[in-house]
Amino acid sequence: MGSSFTDGREVLSRDEMITGFALERASKSGAIFDEEKLHWLNAIYIRNCATEDLIERLKPFLEQAGYIIDNIDAKWLSEVIELVKTELTTLAEIGSNIDIFFDDKYKMTAEAKEILEKDTACKVVRAFPEFLETATGSPADIYASAIKYTREKTGAKGKELFMPIRAAITGKVHGPELDKVFAVLGKDVALRRLKAFIN
Repeated sequence: MGSSFTDGREVLSRDEMITGFALERASKSGAIFDEEKLHWLNAIYIRNCATEDLIERLKPFLEQAGYIIDNIDAKWLSEVIELVKTELTTLAEIGSNIDIFFDDKYKMTAEAKEILEKDTACKVVRAFPEFLETATGSPADIYASAIKYTREKTGAKGKELFMPIRAAITGKVHGPELDKVFAVLGKDVALRRLKAFIN
């Protein structure tokens, strides 16, 4: 705050700040505390943090959100955190970002419900699980093939294709890339949620 660095960089390590600091470049006017800028910077640090280190930092926030860390498979949790860390601005936001991966926390937002009320959306959400029922292979292959099948069967593309599937599987309209969410959730969970919506 109130200083600048010669190369104009804004994201630096502590050592880089110490080395690059010069009193003559400090502003003569009062320092400005920009909370929006702080959040932007914090998101960058979260994104660049090693996943295992980030999990340690997140533990109290996960516990506060009602997650019992010892009851969650460590490898699977690591995959989840790696996927959602690009969505975080602060560590405290973790609970509302990983709830899509837990059936007991899964809830559909008003925005998701609104998308799923459209006729096209209903056709998409019915077609996608039709393919999943008998699909085999890796999650990536299953997802890609199910999307192709749904597109060909319904004629939906772009947002009309992807948003209803996202809304039904995650209960939300925003989040990490859907193919990666599908890979972490697995076919069975996705199928169960889609069927629950159809029913």
